[in-house]
Amino acid sequence: MSRVRLIWQIDPHDPLIWERDWLTLLLEAYDIEHVVDLKHEVVADRAIVVTPGGRDAAGYLRRFRGAGHAVGVIHTGDEYFRSPVSFYPDAAFVYRNHDRPETLRFPHCRFFALGYRSGFTRDLNVRDIDAREYLWAFAGQVKTSRAGMLRAAERIPGGHAHVSQGFGQGLEITAYADLLANAVFALCPRGNFAVDCFRVWEAFEAGAIPVVEEEGRTPLWRDLKRPPKFLRLHAWRPAYWSGNLPLAFRGSYWLAAYGEGFPCVRLRNWRNLGEALERVDAEATSRAARAWWTEYKRSLARRLGEDVERHLLS
Repeated sequence: MSRVRLIWQIDPHDPLIWERDWLTLLLEAYDIEHVVDLKHEVVADRAIVVTPGGRDAAGYLRRFRGAGHAVGVIHTGDEYFRSPVSFYPDAAFVYRNHDRPETLRFPHCRFFALGYRSGFTRDLNVRDIDAREYLWAFAGQVKTSRAGMLRAAERIPGGHAHVSQGFGQGLEITAYADLLANAVFALCPRGNFAVDCFRVWEAFEAGAIPVVEEEGRTPLWRDLKRPPKFLRLHAWRPAYWSGNLPLAFRGSYWLAAYGEGFPCVRLRNWRNLGEALERVDAEATSRAARAWWTEYKRSLARRLGEDVERHLLS
């Protein structure tokens, strides 16, 4: 088994850093050496740097090239599209979360799903869809569009919501995983900014059918009418417009990012939740979702492995 180094520019043991289990799964064909390097000091061969980006990334990656080492990058946490991407040409390949249109100019940059939080699968017991206690389930804070979502959901009998008051104050991870594994549908509202969030992929992993918001991003035009938010988002800067204007005219985020076969319930307005769930053949959709997720994980690991073999191990 070939050894690959994952050089973390974030601490994978920090409770707020969720990617360790997911990346380990994708690289399970290799003997992984986890290296925590918060000061950009480690330069080695057969390495993939896990980074949130930042101003130091470009200079750090150039040191690999200077030492004669090709290096891969996994770029995490760029939900708001504010991280520089100027360091991408210094990497042999880049995998990033959150589909960002301007990264299309880098042919070696690949987009991949956020995956599930570390610890999520530890005691996960995936039940058959007809053996689940809840029709729908949600656990999390009430923010962004979630108040409207919960109002609509509470009119549908057979569900369960666990509302927390702050980040990190919700269900313990194994209890959260068990809740999703006991629900037919998992309500997956947007995160702080993007509609693509961990709860979508945790729903897939638990065998629940994700119900997602159809919008690509927080509507640009609405934000422009709210001066405090306009200022907070630094919307006077050209970089804001280059990143967000294309999204204002994009259609379905989910189909653009994951293809026409993406097996979720997609809603433009949570008021339509009850009607949407009534139209779903739960058993057929569950089978399609499980098959799609299994194949997605397999093909993603295969593609990442091909890049590792070609650029780091050849």
